Amino acid sequence: MSRPATPKQTAYLSYMGVRNAQKLSFEKASTTIEGLFETDNIDLYEQLQEKQSEWITERFVLYPDLYANEIQRMLDEELPEIPHIYVRGQMVGASEKLTKPKIKKVIASLLEESAQWWHSKNKKEIFYQRLSELYPRCVDGRMPEKKTNSKGAGGAKASSKGSVCLIIFCILFIAVVIIAVLAINNG
Repeated sequence: MSRPATPKQTAYLSYMGVRNAQKLSFEKASTTIEGLFETDNIDLYEQLQEKQSEWITERFVLYPDLYANEIQRMLDEELPEIPHIYVRGQMVGASEKLTKPKIKKVIASLLEESAQWWHSKNKKEIFYQRLSELYPRCVDGRMPEKKTNSKGAGGAKASSKGSVCLIIFCILFIAVVIIAVLAINNG
């Protein structure tokens, strides 16, 4: 007798559009996941890629109990890094260190005021402004010096790394805010 698919396998496959995912065995679910993107249809492939990229954050909204450990790890480890990186890009040499607890307090303050603040186009600036209000010594430094970059291969490589970091930053930031909103709404 084969064991059933795990709840996470079932959740992912259902989200990706696999019918009757809850009826699959563990082995069949694993095989289905491995072969999910094996298609000659470019449009289907792109749709699946898009859907999978949305899964990164959607799983926390759709299955908060199932992904509670991942959510907690993200809140504890990854979330504070996102605004920290942004603030470091805005200024250096502050007289007070920007710590994870301070970042969490700023986000909590923003969520208390408006659970939708992160929908704003200028969400990073909103975060920075609130940080300035709550912890002015964390932002009393100077603007970082702009480094000139030659147009060689290294410049292109650095630019693409920056773009990837920005995308990851945005995805994680949105995911964390969604999780926080859900936590507030669920009491």
